[in-house]
Amino acid sequence: MRGATTEMRDTHEVDFGLLFCEPRHVPLYERLGSRAFEGQVHVEQPGQGRVRLDFTDPFVFAPGMAPRHGMLDLYGLP
Repeated sequence: MRGATTEMRDTHEVDFGLLFCEPRHVPLYERLGSRAFEGQVHVEQPGQGRVRLDFTDPFVFAPGMAPRHGMLDLYGLP
């Protein structure tokens, strides 16, 4: 995970990453520096259009500056 974060920052110049995980994996990702995103995430779903993704908690990890609140729209499939 740390290597992927470095690659994203140095090679692809992204501001942050977004991941979704099962509750049992939350402690691992928190130890690696991820933080809960406490806002809403919207995605496109076939046959449903734009919907709020609420089946799992999103986490952000930040090579740059990651948002912790607000709304993220993936403008596509999750």
